Amino acid sequence: LPISRVNAEGLTHDKLTLTRLSGALRGSAVLAATGGDLALAGTVATHGDWSGLGGASANDAPEIAALKRAARSFDAETRGLSVTAGDGGLR
Repeated sequence: LPISRVNAEGLTHDKLTLTRLSGALRGSAVLAATGGDLALAGTVATHGDWSGLGGASANDAPEIAALKRAARSFDAETRGLSVTAGDGGLR
């Protein structure tokens, strides 16, 4: 199967922001005016920022403060990511 390269500047949902998304995916995509099918698998890497824990404060235990700082700037890589879509939606 051919390899597709994926790059995106960013993706935001609620308090999560992913930037510098890139990946290599194998699979197939069939698009038509009436619908389509998508089946891709591969590796995706990103840099992220999640503000759901709030900022670190002087009242936080050192471990909690470190966790809050880490959530605000992290790198992630997924191997074996699988995305399928069709009439039933995205999975």
